[in-house]
Formats: sequence, structure tokens, C-alpha cells
Amino acid sequence: MSGDTAGPARGWLAMLCASRLLQSMIVTAYSGVLPFAMADWHMTAAQAGSIQSAWHVGYMSSLFAVGLLADRYGPQRIFLAGSAVSAGAALAFALFARDHLSAMLLYGLAGLCAGASYTPGLQLLAHNTEPAVRGRAMGLFIGSSSMGYALSLAVVATFSHLQHWRLGLLAAAACTVAGALLTAQALRRMRPPSPQASGAVRESTLHALAATVRDKPAMAGNWAYAFHCWELMALWAWLPAYLVASSGTASSWQGAGIALAALAHLVSVFGSIAGGAASDRLGRARVMMIATLASLCMSFAFGWMWS
Repeated sequence: MSGDTAGPARGWLAMLCASRLLQSMIVTAYSGVLPFAMADWHMTAAQAGSIQSAWHVGYMSSLFAVGLLADRYGPQRIFLAGSAVSAGAALAFALFARDHLSAMLLYGLAGLCAGASYTPGLQLLAHNTEPAVRGRAMGLFIGSSSMGYALSLAVVATFSHLQHWRLGLLAAAACTVAGALLTAQALRRMRPPSPQASGAVRESTLHALAATVRDKPAMAGNWAYAFHCWELMALWAWLPAYLVASSGTASSWQGAGIALAALAHLVSVFGSIAGGAASDRLGRARVMMIATLASLCMSFAFGWMWS
């Protein structure tokens, strides 16, 4: 990029994606054990769902807060510090969740810390890639998240079938720790932060928020993404339980139900990479609209496939 003299070192993108993959494993870990936790903790469906909802509320809040912090203190610092805090919160959930209330509080805390490995990561990608290949790089980054979701469900399914489901949570939390350690290595290989212009006046947070709200195209994009997440995350949260319930009572088929949910995330990896590459060639908006309409059609049809 024109304002920077030093470019990123080789391997930075691979390390960043590997870090994202490992840190995202905690995201679907609970949904993979949801049917078993419901039975062991004697929870209703509403209670079980509230634990996943606590994570999403925390995550939504963290994305907003982390974006503001990254603008003020730099995405490198927030990415590194947030990754460490997120790993600690994931471990706390895996070790100390014992019932509905403790699980809801600890998983909500894990979600509150998880945004630090996403929003600053996107800022770092934009800073370290050229526009011509930026879509492909972001596709790899987001695809790494899907790979982490799939791997987490696969690990949880294996432990739930062979040992105890809590071991799957511990394995996913341990991966977030490894991801936080890898973050430091990825940051060392990236382009150094752009120096702040001398005499530049730092804009207040309230002024920046007001300007964003008045920006109609930006807010339209924000609302579109919000509803996309409503569609997507609800499906992610309940897909393993849905497949387990629809498979009947056979324990082997219950494990297969979770494995099928992992397969869905695995397929998403290729969709993210292909979509990112296509956006570089065909345009962001065109590819986004085609994918969004296809996704909506499948989401509306999915609930009728119970039998």
C-alpha cells in the first residue's frame, strides 16, 4: 500500500487464518453438546437455548466494543489482548459450567470476549492486502472460521460417543489457547501500523457513531448483515440438536447427526473461499446478492425437512 514502506512477511495470512480457526472452535462447542447437556443438567429447551443466546448477546456486544477499541488503540493491540482474554473465558466455561445458570453466565462471558479475534482481524486483513486480492484473503479468513466450527463439532461428536461430552468442551477451549499463542506470531509478520498523521485530531466516539448512523449506505449494510446473522446463527445453534432429534433414539445416529452439522460447516469453507475469489472478479455486491437469495430460500425450506 502506498503509505507503507514495509510489506508483510511471508506466511502472515496462513498464521492469521490458523489462529482464527483455533479460536473459533469454542463458538459451536456448546451447540454440539446441547442435547447431552440438556439431559445431564435437566434443562428445558428454553433453558438450553438461553445459554446459546447468552453467547450471541455477548458476541454482538463485543463486536461493537472491539471495533471502537481497535479504532482508538489499534487492531494489533486489541487482537492480541482480546485473544488472550477470550482463551481464558473459554477455559473457564469448559471447566466450571455445572448447571444452567453457571453455563449461561460463563458462555456469555466467552461470547463477550470472542469478538476480539474477528473484527480486528478484518482490519488487519484490509491493512495487509491489496484491493485486487482482498476478497480472496477475507474468504480464507472467514473460511477458517467455518473450518473451526466443523472441527469443533467433529471433536465434540467423537468425545460424546466415546467418552464424556465435557472433554470435547475442554479440547475446544484448549484450541483457543493455542490460537491466542499463534496470534502473536502472526502479528510479528504483518505490515507495521500506519503512523498517525502529525497534528491529526482524534474524533470522539459519539461523533463517529453519529456520522455512521447518518450514513445511509453504511447503515443499510449493517442492517443487512444483522439479519443475515439472525438467519445464520440461529441455524448454527440448533442444527446439531435438530439433527439429533430427527434421527431418533439410536445413539449412533445421534452422533451422526452432530457429524452432519460439522459437514455443513465444512462445506461452508469452500463457499467462503469461492465467494471471496468471485467477488474480486465479479464485484462484491453482485456475488453477495446471489448468495444471500440462495441462502434465504434454503433457510425457509429447511424446517419442513423434519421427516
